[in-house]
Amino acid sequence: VAPDHIGHVIYLQSLGSDGAWHNVEAGIVGPGSTYSFNYSFGGAGTFQLRARIYGGPENLGAASPSVTVAVSGVAPIATLTPAS
Repeated sequence: VAPDHIGHVIYLQSLGSDGAWHNVEAGIVGPGSTYSFNYSFGGAGTFQLRARIYGGPENLGAASPSVTVAVSGVAPIATLTPAS
């Protein structure tokens, strides 16, 4: 995120079948303009994702270029290891 906006909320968005972008996860911008999301897909398919930070009185806000993610399967929850 440039310029640096430590502490601001940033969103992971997915392109819906309606042609609109929908917020699916939120994160916080950290030091060095870094951020991350912890998102799980609900099933197999191809998804378009982007990051979006909304503007305020001093900034317009912006979105990253979209990326395509192909999910080929989902592991049964019982087979996943606990998060540490």
